[in-house]
Amino acid sequence: MATNNAKTENKEKAISDAIFIERIKKENKYYKIYDSYTLNKNITKKLVNTEKPQCVSVQDRKLTEEVDDEYIKMVEYQNLPPNKKYILPLTESQNYGWDCKVLLPETMTDPRLRFPLRSTDIRTNGNCSKRSGTMAASKKS
Repeated sequence: MATNNAKTENKEKAISDAIFIERIKKENKYYKIYDSYTLNKNITKKLVNTEKPQCVSVQDRKLTEEVDDEYIKMVEYQNLPPNKKYILPLTESQNYGWDCKVLLPETMTDPRLRFPLRSTDIRTNGNCSKRSGTMAASKKS
């Protein structure tokens, strides 16, 4: 009796092990480990190994190499606003203001669009106090 139980337990363990192994193989089929990191190719060309600052004189620290025009253009391109970099907006929030053009020319003499304050409360209050002679600055002590 004990031998039959031992045989069935061994079969169950073998079956469960086979199922477990099959599951691991299926997981490893779709699982990739990304452990290699690289720098941008444009940056790796410009890297310089420097010495310790205490060991190098000030004159030697200055870079004698000139920066490539290609690298300067790449930096300027990165600093452009999105509507000048891309043809269409990439995100939904870029849709707002993508085509922002001035509808009317900004003129300071057009009375329809400019409403300057001709007088303020402070100004009228100051004028009234000057007339009445109650202004704090005009009092002599």
